[in-house]
Amino acid sequence: MSKPIRLIEIIIATAMLSFSVSLQAKKYDAITYEQTLEVKKGSTIEYTSASGEKFSVGQEIYLGTPANGHQIFTYAFLRVGLRQQPFQIWSAWTGSRLKIDKIFWKQVQGQPTVSVNTSMKDAGFGAKKQLIGNLEAAIESGEVATSKESKIPVPEKSPIEKLKEAKELLDLEVITQDEYDEIKERLTPLILGK
Repeated sequence: MSKPIRLIEIIIATAMLSFSVSLQAKKYDAITYEQTLEVKKGSTIEYTSASGEKFSVGQEIYLGTPANGHQIFTYAFLRVGLRQQPFQIWSAWTGSRLKIDKIFWKQVQGQPTVSVNTSMKDAGFGAKKQLIGNLEAAIESGEVATSKESKIPVPEKSPIEKLKEAKELLDLEVITQDEYDEIKERLTPLILGK
């Protein structure tokens, strides 16, 4: 075999190898949202979101409430099998604790879409794997929270519950009679529906 032909084979082999490597997802120990803008696809152990929140493999996150007041989560899904289409999760999953198993992303129309595979120990109906399909959007909408207290809304107390609480505070001498009377005067029309 002549040297020029051998050199051409080496150049072609090198070009094919670099092309195939560029198609594979890159693995990182840590990456930020800004860095994912430069890398077409990959996976990481630790991810810092656009808002600065940190997520890492093994960390627990919580499902907040479905976006836009809907009954079904927009960004959270159940994964039954790798090849099957994920199922949507209902609002009954609000507050569920999930453990991050994998963080990965790929660019869609020039923007990175960061996804998270999660698991749950005691999930009902054998549903132990979940997918957060767009972590950035899920954070922004409140569907995903890093702590149970951070974004999961607590229902507001009814006027009658607020008045009972004020009475307890009066009985414990935490508030004065005048303060209690003011609260009662403000809440009574709401309780009576006036």
